[in-house]
Amino acid sequence: MTQPRLPHVFLVPRQGAEDKFETAFAYCSCLIDPWFYRFSNPRFAGKDGCLMNLLRACWLPSSDNIVHSNSDSAGRREGLLWYKDLGHHMNGEFSMAVVQANNLLEDQSQIESGPLSLLESGPFGTFIGVYDGHGGPEASNYIYDNLFQHLKRFTTEQQSMSSDVIKKAFQATEEGFISLVAKQWQMNPQIAAVGSCCLVGVICGGTLYIANLGDSRAVLGRLVQATEEVVAVQLSAEHNVSIEAVRREMQSLHPDDSHIVVLKHNVWRVKGLMQVSRSIGDAYLKKAEFNREPLYAKFRLREPFNRPILSCEPSISMHELRPQDQFIIFASDGLWEHLSNQQAVDIIRTHPHHGSAKRLVKAAMQDAAKKREMRYSDLKDIDRGIRRHFHDDITVIVVFLDSNLVSRASSSRTDAVRYSLIDVDRNTIILRLFKLALSNAKLSIPIRSFPNLIPSMLIRLSENSNPIDLLGSEICRFLAKMFPLVEVSFH
Repeated sequence: MTQPRLPHVFLVPRQGAEDKFETAFAYCSCLIDPWFYRFSNPRFAGKDGCLMNLLRACWLPSSDNIVHSNSDSAGRREGLLWYKDLGHHMNGEFSMAVVQANNLLEDQSQIESGPLSLLESGPFGTFIGVYDGHGGPEASNYIYDNLFQHLKRFTTEQQSMSSDVIKKAFQATEEGFISLVAKQWQMNPQIAAVGSCCLVGVICGGTLYIANLGDSRAVLGRLVQATEEVVAVQLSAEHNVSIEAVRREMQSLHPDDSHIVVLKHNVWRVKGLMQVSRSIGDAYLKKAEFNREPLYAKFRLREPFNRPILSCEPSISMHELRPQDQFIIFASDGLWEHLSNQQAVDIIRTHPHHGSAKRLVKAAMQDAAKKREMRYSDLKDIDRGIRRHFHDDITVIVVFLDSNLVSRASSSRTDAVRYSLIDVDRNTIILRLFKLALSNAKLSIPIRSFPNLIPSMLIRLSENSNPIDLLGSEICRFLAKMFPLVEVSFH
């Protein structure tokens, strides 16, 4: 009996997003029956059925390591925890970890070390980003894809790093995401209620720049030589209305609105909705045109507003790094809900560099388990979604500072280092298809439609190849949901 063919799917860039598809698509076709994991493709399936077995594996559980852009080292996965024990950047070493609690991981993070502009002459340095999304992953993913590129563009224009460059990069990222919301409003109005906190660190020329929107936090560990203690120094300003000063700021900015901050279920919230007062995205609290039907009623305000309720202007500070400055912890608020600044610094100070970020995540989870009077081992067994009742998504990047490297790095040319932890659950199928492309010269899949994935993984694509013709309706629905710049049409 002949297996019925599922609908063919064509992926094309949405209008205005053509620049995301600079490389031509290669194509392949396969028939997919996701219920029985049966695959058939007469063009590529060899006699031994090797390709079909590989395709089948794309749908099955795997313990594959997370992929790292430098192929000599990879992050690892343990259940809902992803981590990189130790890596190197221009100014020293780093460690990073992410643990998922939500159904979809809403955090994103990255570390980029090398040129901070589009010029070969530099400047050079290290960029660190932690993006704690809320309402969905779209805003944090967008920041990951665009903020560093904007920073490099403005650094090139100014030919130096500065607070103004960082501010412009934040503004361009905000404008880009709000534009995306406007384009998707008719098809996906709920994206107007998606936003993200944004914490950035830039080390350049012996100067550390810290920029923040929301309630993620950067904490410095500084050695006090007289006592040989390492003290915690908070570097970032937070924008959470649980802080009295932030509530006063909101009230002074909106003196005509007595309900600008509301105590709801013993938690202070902006308009009874948001705990943070600054963010990327959250268009429904910045532009009245997005605070109406068909947006869900729970997000719609009763009173109209004529100016943004939330701000996208980051708090930016500069710090001249000293030899006593040992390390910096960048983390989403999921960590700081369970650990104080000094507790986190003490954990890093009293252990080897290797595994530092994972150690902090574990300490936070142990505290979460203790608060619920349960064992840490039992908490680890709770699945995503349900896990959110016990703790938030937690992202941690620990950046260790070598004073000798910090002092000379800004003018030194070096090979770029790029590292990010990929949400394996969100990208598992795509990652495995990429691996398949590498192992079978006849099979290629699109590259530029997946900017979060790492180009070094990919088989070289033919410049003359045709648009992608495939993947089966289930995979393409998955792609369309996760990559909003891709338009899916079924034929």
